[in-house]
Amino acid sequence: MSGRDERIQALLIERPSWARAPQIDIEDNDTKSAYQEIQSRWSEIGPLLHNRIEQFFNDPDQTYSHEEDGFPCRQRLTGEYYIGDAWCKRQEFRSRPACYCAVMFRCLESSSMPNRDDRDYLGLEAGICLWLDTHEIELDEGFNTSVI
Repeated sequence: MSGRDERIQALLIERPSWARAPQIDIEDNDTKSAYQEIQSRWSEIGPLLHNRIEQFFNDPDQTYSHEEDGFPCRQRLTGEYYIGDAWCKRQEFRSRPACYCAVMFRCLESSSMPNRDDRDYLGLEAGICLWLDTHEIELDEGFNTSVI
């Protein structure tokens, strides 16, 4: 990225050949059916999360212009990301039955090290709630972030 005013465009990619297969942790069979419902509605959920990821990349309150200012650094982000691990569990939430899932998006960095295949840089974990009484989907407002 050449300038700090340049916007990063998010791009969902297929899992790279060097990346390990995602680990999916599902609590039980009831949770599995709720997880499958969330998966079946990905055409509705995916674009919303994609827009949030792109907003995150370009938010100066969430990402930094220079590495010395903090993590994550916008200059190291390529904008590419893929879907990684997920976990899902049933719970009572706000006194309602729900299935809560977390999905990890693995964001790539510009390759700065020769002979290095793994380019994972930033983990963005998104929370997705499926209300079991109404089958409505609610997304958490932000992301849990991690160095990966």
